[in-house]
Parts: sequence; structure tokens; C-alpha cells
Amino acid sequence: MATPKMVPEFLVGLWHRDYIKRANKNKEDGIFGPPQTNVQVWYLQTPFAFIDVRREPGTTKDAMAFAGVTTVELTDPPLVKWHACLDLDPLSDSAERWEQADKATPKLTEDEGFFTRLKENLYRETDPAKTLEEQWAKQHDGNKRLLAVRRDTSLFVVVGDHFGYAAQGGSNGNDQASPQFLAGHVEDWKVAISPSHLELEGSSFSLPGKQDDWHLLPGSTLELGSLDILFR
Repeated sequence: MATPKMVPEFLVGLWHRDYIKRANKNKEDGIFGPPQTNVQVWYLQTPFAFIDVRREPGTTKDAMAFAGVTTVELTDPPLVKWHACLDLDPLSDSAERWEQADKATPKLTEDEGFFTRLKENLYRETDPAKTLEEQWAKQHDGNKRLLAVRRDTSLFVVVGDHFGYAAQGGSNGNDQASPQFLAGHVEDWKVAISPSHLELEGSSFSLPGKQDDWHLLPGSTLELGSLDILFR
């Protein structure tokens, strides 16, 4: 694996989204519509890899989830780019995308936004085309407890007291037939949000395979063996 560039420290942590605003399609004056706050979002960012899960409470309708690696252009404000290698709508080239990410040349992405600091732990994101505005609140900086590991195309991350898991399902070493994206709390390994499987929320999470099946990704400060997580 080539040595990729890590994201700036300000981006590392667990984030929740306060709102999203969409540009008024009937005008070209840069005016955004009203804030939408009905979607719950957990965005976990390690120095290299990320998992993002989002859904409206109580339903999987219009749910979204993706995972991969993040790069940042140090402009003013910084331009953050999320290079998805996994998606709730499965990507046919997931393995190839991880290969590119491993070489520090992730696949080009249109999922990018300028991150403007409003105050400590509060940022506003706007895309280059100025069609979206999102406000992000950092819940936890990870306290230097960071882990990202991969098993074939599946990804597992720990950011402080929280974890995320992403797998597209089917082949490539995944044990479930359908995509599975979720996030939760390390203390009891309970799932807090799962856009793909509501029935998993509140259940205990365990990692598929064996510990040796998972390989460490750059930017990790923890070892998988240091956690008390169960395997299945």
C-alpha cells in the first residue's frame, strides 16, 4: 500500500448534520431553500477512511450510506472530497476502488464540499456548484482512539467511543447477502443507526470472520486486537 496523505485534524471525529439546504432551482441568485432537519446523519471520519450513514427516523425510505476514503485540498476554506468505495446502492467496482485508494490515487469524485469554520466544532459545507449547504457539528474528536480496518471490500472504523461498519453484501468476503451499513457505541457494541436494516438498531454488533482477516489501514492509532469486540 502506498502512503496516502491523512486528512487535517479538524475533520477527524464523529459528526452529526444539523441541516441541509438546497439551492432554489427557479433562480440563479444563490438563494437556498429552507433547512431540512428530518434526516439523522452519523459521519465517522478517521485520518484516512470514513463511513457515513443517514436516514429519516423509523424508516429506510430514501436512506443513504457510503464509505471509503477522504482527501482534502488545503484551500481557503478547505475542499473536502469523499471517495466512496462502498455504497448502499452497491458499486460494481468496489474492489477496484479500494485498489486505487490503496495506491493513494482514489477514484475521482463529485462528492466534495468547502468546509468553513463557524465556531469550534461547527462547520458549514457548500459544494463548488453552490447547489447545497449543510451544517455539521462535531460530536467527538475521537480522543486519539482511531481505527480503520478492511476485510476484502468491507470496512470497520472506530472513532473514540463510536464505531461504524460498511459492507455491500454478496461476495468479496462479506457474510450477509444484502448491503449492511450501521453505526453505534463502542461501550456495549450496540447499533444506534442502520439505514439498511432497521431491525438491527438496538442489537449487539459483531464482526464477521476472524481477527486476522482484517488488515489495518493508515491513520489508525488502535489495533483491532485491543478491542473487546466479538467475531462471528
